Amino acid sequence: MNTLLTQALITTAIAVLACIVLMPNLIRWSVKLRLVDIPNERKLHKDPIPSIGGLVMMLSLLIAFALSAGMRQLFVQYWAVGVMLLVLAVTGVLDDRLNLPAKLRLLIQLAGGFLLAWQDIRLHSLHGIFGIGDIPVWLQYALNMLLVAGVTNAFNLLDGIDGLAGSIGFINVLVFAVVMYMLGQLQWLVLLLPFAGVLLVFLKYNWRPARLFMGDGGSLVLGFLVAVMGIISVEHAYAQTIVAPDVILVLVSATMMLPVMDTLRVFYTRIQQGRSPFSADKNHLHHWFVRQHLVHSQATTRVSVFHLLLIGFSVIMVFAVAASWVVLWQIALLFLYSKFLQLNLLFKRWYRFIKRMESA
Repeated sequence: MNTLLTQALITTAIAVLACIVLMPNLIRWSVKLRLVDIPNERKLHKDPIPSIGGLVMMLSLLIAFALSAGMRQLFVQYWAVGVMLLVLAVTGVLDDRLNLPAKLRLLIQLAGGFLLAWQDIRLHSLHGIFGIGDIPVWLQYALNMLLVAGVTNAFNLLDGIDGLAGSIGFINVLVFAVVMYMLGQLQWLVLLLPFAGVLLVFLKYNWRPARLFMGDGGSLVLGFLVAVMGIISVEHAYAQTIVAPDVILVLVSATMMLPVMDTLRVFYTRIQQGRSPFSADKNHLHHWFVRQHLVHSQATTRVSVFHLLLIGFSVIMVFAVAASWVVLWQIALLFLYSKFLQLNLLFKRWYRFIKRMESA
C-alpha cells in the first residue's frame, strides 16, 4: 500500500479515537466552558444544547497532527492552510461564547483568502468558464478573498438543523478525497480522511435528537476547507493530463453550489425586504422543510440526497456539454428546486387553511 495512504489511514484512526474519547467528556464540560447554544426566536431548538462539536473535532485533529509526521509535513508545505484552520477554529469558538461582531469575522475570512493567495493557493485562471481564461494578479487575490469568505460563510449558515452541515460536509470531504487521489495529490488525504472520520463521530451526536451542535468553531473551518480544496483541486486538475479537468471543475462547483446559492437567495430576499443581508430569519431551504412538519433528520436527508444527485448529475453532464453549461444547469436546478419548495409550502398552507374553514 502507498506510504502516504498508509499514513492517512493511521492518522484517521488516531483522530477518530481521540474524537470518540473527547466528545462525551467535553459535552459534560460545555456548561462550565459556557459553550452552550441558548434558544431564541430564530432558532429551532427549545432547550440549551452544547455547541462544542467543532471544538472537539479540531482538538482531535490537533492530537492527530502531534502524532502524524505526514500531517505535519503537509502543514509545513501549506502553512497558510494550517494557520487559517486554527485561526478560524479559535474565532468560531470565541464567537460561540462571546458573539463576536460579524464585521470582525468577515475581516478574518478575507484575510485568510489573502494569505492563501500570498502563498500562491489561488485561481490563476477561470479555465474557459464563460469564456474567461487567465486573469490579472490583482483579480486573482480579490477572487480568492471573495471565494474563501463566501464559501466559509455559506457553510456557516448551512448549520441550521440537526445533522445538515455535518452530512453535507462529510459528502464534500469524501468527494475531495477521491479528487485528490485521482490527481495524485495523496498528501492531502492525511487531512481529508481524518476530517471525514471526526465528522462521522460528530454526526452520531448531532443526529436527531441532537446532543450537541457543531457551532461556529466547526462550520467556519468546514467551509474554509471546502473553499481551499476547491481552489487546489481546480488548479491541479488543469496542470495534469491524467484526469479530464472539466470533470474536476464541475465536481468542485457542485460541492459548493447548494450552500452558496441558498445563501445568495436569502441575502437577495432580505435586501428586497429592506433588511440587512446579515439579519437573521428562517428562510433557508432547511427551514422550509421544517415548516412542512418534517423532523430534522428527514429534512437533512432530503437536502443531502439533492446534494448527492447534483454532484452525480454534474459528472454525467460534463461528458455531454461544456463545463460552463453544467455550471449554469447547477444554478438552474437549485433555482427550480427552491421555487418548487416555496410553492409546495404555499400549497400546504392554503390546504390547511381551507380544511380549517371547512371544519369551522
